[in-house]
Amino acid sequence: MDDPSDFYSLEARFEVGDLVRFTGYNYTPDFFYIDEDDYDLGVIIAVHNRTYYAPVYSVHWFKARKVTAVIQDHLSMVIKEI
Repeated sequence: MDDPSDFYSLEARFEVGDLVRFTGYNYTPDFFYIDEDDYDLGVIIAVHNRTYYAPVYSVHWFKARKVTAVIQDHLSMVIKEI
């Protein structure tokens, strides 16, 4: 039970080119995070695999015009329904 892979999936959920949305930080009872930047819609530009825990993604956010590093638990795929 001491192995980090027991708790986290080491496989990447997203690929380069996927359209994603920032879903927010995990709930912490003592803190409320206010993020003034607009991370509503972005594209994965790089996947950084790590030895432990889940991969980290470089995401280009369109409206904010920034690239940030985000863990996969804070992202969701944007799916266009036909």
